[in-house]
Amino acid sequence: MHACPDACPGLGRNGYLLEFVRDWEADSSLALRPNFAYATAMARFRLEQQQQQQAGGGGGSSAGAAAAAADAALLADGPAAQQQLTDAILLLPSVVPR
Repeated sequence: MHACPDACPGLGRNGYLLEFVRDWEADSSLALRPNFAYATAMARFRLEQQQQQQAGGGGGSSAGAAAAAADAALLADGPAAQQQLTDAILLLPSVVPR
């Protein structure tokens, strides 16, 4: 069982969500739930944005470098955020407001 995000050093809320979903991937019904389909796509999008900002911004603390490495490992494991969001919209179009 997972503890709250504060108990996972080096992972923020977005990283924690992606790790939680990855750990429960065997239960494929999790990916079919609208809240997880969209939330994981948005978490991946935010992590990709953070990674781009850090790459453009340069240095940082060693704790920041450890968090960036943990986030990079999560991003390497799966589709890009844009593809994941597209998949969520195609799978669950009724969730998108008109």
